[in-house]
Amino acid sequence: FQASAGHRDAITKLPPLEKVAVLARNDMDAHQALAIGGTTRSVQFHPEIKPAVMEKVARFREQILRDEGFLKREDSLAEFISALKDTPEARQVLRNFVTNFVVAYQPQKAHS
Repeated sequence: FQASAGHRDAITKLPPLEKVAVLARNDMDAHQALAIGGTTRSVQFHPEIKPAVMEKVARFREQILRDEGFLKREDSLAEFISALKDTPEARQVLRNFVTNFVVAYQPQKAHS
């Protein structure tokens, strides 16, 4: 699935834990999503970012994107921006996290 990513950080080495599983990877990052034990999940991509926000990030970081080789020609920024898409699958990952980990592990309120 597609997801927005706009950072320079990467997990280069997994933590020395017994129960670490790579859930997603791509050509840019071998550890895009991790499961650590039964209750912890981590993603490197940004499921909350929509194309309008990513466009602002790209415009702000244009020179960095050029320096890192993502924008190779003069019109590359316009092409990059025109190719931005909504990423509903990535947002579903966030919804799944909220449902399956945040809500599921909330203490139950005592009924009086």
